Amino acid sequence: MRPESDEDVLDALASDLRDALLDTEHQQGAANALDRVAACTDGQLAYFGWQLLGPMTPHVAVHDSHQATFARIVSVSDPRELSLALCEVIDHDITHCAAAVFQSFGKAFTTSRMSPTRLHKLLTHIGAAVRPKLASWETSVAVEFASSFVLPFVENDAMTETALHVLHYLPPERRDLLLAAMRSSPAFSVAKTLSYAARRNGAHEGALCCGVAHLLCSGSHDFDAVDRDTIGAAMVYSVPKVLSIAGRLGLDLIAALTPHLCDWDAPREPLREAVLSVLTFTITSSNIRTMLGSVRAGLAADVLIGLIQSDSSDVHIASLAVRSLKDQIATRPTVMPTERVLVLLQATMAKFKPDFTEPVGSSMTTSALRCLDLLSSSLNLVMFLAIRRSIDAEDARRLKAQTIAPMQQQLSRLLTRVEVEGRLSGDEERLHSARMQIRLVDSVADRTATLLDQLTS
Repeated sequence: MRPESDEDVLDALASDLRDALLDTEHQQGAANALDRVAACTDGQLAYFGWQLLGPMTPHVAVHDSHQATFARIVSVSDPRELSLALCEVIDHDITHCAAAVFQSFGKAFTTSRMSPTRLHKLLTHIGAAVRPKLASWETSVAVEFASSFVLPFVENDAMTETALHVLHYLPPERRDLLLAAMRSSPAFSVAKTLSYAARRNGAHEGALCCGVAHLLCSGSHDFDAVDRDTIGAAMVYSVPKVLSIAGRLGLDLIAALTPHLCDWDAPREPLREAVLSVLTFTITSSNIRTMLGSVRAGLAADVLIGLIQSDSSDVHIASLAVRSLKDQIATRPTVMPTERVLVLLQATMAKFKPDFTEPVGSSMTTSALRCLDLLSSSLNLVMFLAIRRSIDAEDARRLKAQTIAPMQQQLSRLLTRVEVEGRLSGDEERLHSARMQIRLVDSVADRTATLLDQLTS
């Protein structure tokens, strides 16, 4: 029979201590085991201490006095073994000891001298273990994890996905810190992050999609440096998922992206097509309808205003989106802030903006006629708000004076221009069509003005 080696003795001691710590029926035995662990030498703990961290966790959560022993074990253990131990530790409720746990582990990893390859491998392992836990953790636990692991290693490729997950679960003030760290890291790449998210989003992971949304909404990106197809692939998956689980974030995301989308060439932009195709969904989805009417309509108006204000945006899509918002207000009791109505109409007027200094026969007339459907949709929106008496008397006067009256003046001048060009070209069919379009919009403007007058009487 071979003699018992030092390793055998240590293995037996580790097994004995682990069994005692796991024996929940005999609390005194566990207490004695903790005292014995504290009495071990650093050499002993370096050999087997990591095996005790998981069983110790419930006791550390209850008795602060054991945190020093816990931290001591972590400080003398090998990082590879610590990565295994942490996976066992987070299987327990660490709500009341998250700071002690993550600060100890974070310090061990940040001060270790392991190679970048080994660090990457261990962080990958830790990230994979933590991500499924994030949804069930208290915010304080997610904050501690972000502070100890995500922030120090945000430049490491292995933490990319974990950082995006954590973003969604952090409170706004801590999220800003994480975003700032991501922005300040020279090694962090938005393009790489989105490319990674695009590959993973096929699984429709909600937290990952929301993390991408938070990243894009933060202004921490440089679109000029990101491959358009990469962003498109990521967002084709992300936008609908974000909308389905976080409606307001979805609207914020589209509002943030709209100015960039309109600057890109439509035929080559899957992202532009993806976002614009779900614009109606953001306004009418059951998730959005559960939000307060004033908030929902106000956010939707901001999205539409951004879309309309862009010089290169598609007026047909903008018109469809305005019509969708109008239909929502027509079918559900919704209040839309009047100042947003005024801004939306002003944006529509700016989009219309016929330049009568252009010579007769120029493209100005065609461009102006193309905006008539958008004008009509916007006026219908105001009419429905007036019918629901969502506009007070003072705002009604302001809307009529600042938008409706100037709009009708422009329509009258456009009709005159169309008549002149029609006589010169001899194209009676085109003249008749343009004349009917202008008169139809002018009629809608008349009805809108009448409704606004009724609100002031």
